[in-house]
Amino acid sequence: MAKFCIDANILMTAWNSRYPRDVFPTLWESLSINKNDIIIIKPIFDEIGPISSYRNEGDLQRRKERFPLRTWLLENHFIETQLSEDDERLALELERDYQITDFSKGAGTNDIKLIAYAKNHLKTVVTLEKQPNRPKVKSKSKIPTICKDNLISCIDFIELIRNFGIAL
Repeated sequence: MAKFCIDANILMTAWNSRYPRDVFPTLWESLSINKNDIIIIKPIFDEIGPISSYRNEGDLQRRKERFPLRTWLLENHFIETQLSEDDERLALELERDYQITDFSKGAGTNDIKLIAYAKNHLKTVVTLEKQPNRPKVKSKSKIPTICKDNLISCIDFIELIRNFGIAL
């Protein structure tokens, strides 16, 4: 049973800058091997490459060029996990509690949905976000602070790699 809910920033930052596939191919192979322990909720999956744009792109080669990470996820059979009504309901409660708007400087709507899913399903959130100090204004709370407030385990990418026993 999968245990890690991945924030989009984990995969996008790793793919595009920190751990590019051409330099770290074994990392990506190892992540693929561990895909059954990785949950990517639909809103997060859509951040990685908008599906409408992906579908409208002509042939497969063109899609691979424009959306390489999304293509890799699909080719390696990572699936989008749908949110339940309970997940959506909790997300709305958290949005209200943390005063999430389009203009707030903290967690976004998809972050809140990720946290709600993790809380309802007892999963660990994986994100690159850091927030060592609690903000004075709730609307500036980021994923780690909201997870801590809600007793949800939250780790970073290196901790995920360690959990999988990946050594490069």
